[in-house]
Amino acid sequence: MATDTVTLTSVVPASPAAVYGAWLDSKKHSAMIGRPTRVEARVGGRFSVRHGGVEGQIVDLQPGIRVVQSWRTREFPLGSPASRLELTLAAVEAGTRLTLVHTGIPEGQGAKYEASWEREYFAPMRDFFAAAAGKEARRAPATAVEPGGRAGKGGKKPVEAQARRAVKAASRKRKRKSTGKRAARPAAADRKPKRKTRPERKRSRS
Repeated sequence: MATDTVTLTSVVPASPAAVYGAWLDSKKHSAMIGRPTRVEARVGGRFSVRHGGVEGQIVDLQPGIRVVQSWRTREFPLGSPASRLELTLAAVEAGTRLTLVHTGIPEGQGAKYEASWEREYFAPMRDFFAAAAGKEARRAPATAVEPGGRAGKGGKKPVEAQARRAVKAASRKRKRKSTGKRAARPAAADRKPKRKTRPERKRSRS
């Protein structure tokens, strides 16, 4: 039986480990493509998308590198064998380069699935991971110093303030060295008299 083959490549802004983990996690996969998905993350495990509109089995796994699945939809002709989907992941400067090779597609359906992979997977995946990266950036603590010399939220204190504290500490240290000891407390006679308590005032008036 003649079949079609589709090969697609895309780059998503995430690490290979993050993409691999999302692909094999039911909740993350569902959020990533915006469709209900169930995945058994093991070789031999079943998967389904859109309540069985797409289904198959995991054939091979190489963590962070490669996923191979048998794959078929309800639109496959009756008696047509499952197709084969191979997804490879490679780290690049912008994130992860995904290469999808889909073989064994029933003849005449290749063009439809090529457009479907881009529309229903690659485009939503780029948006999903870009949004996740944006959230991480917003959660990261600011380190820049605000106008007026104050440290930004979660940031370090200005260098000027640290320098002033260091100068004061050095000055105190020099004074202690010059006297040989810390300044003595004033003698009892030189101290200010304590204020009389109320009972003492009453007794003095009497």
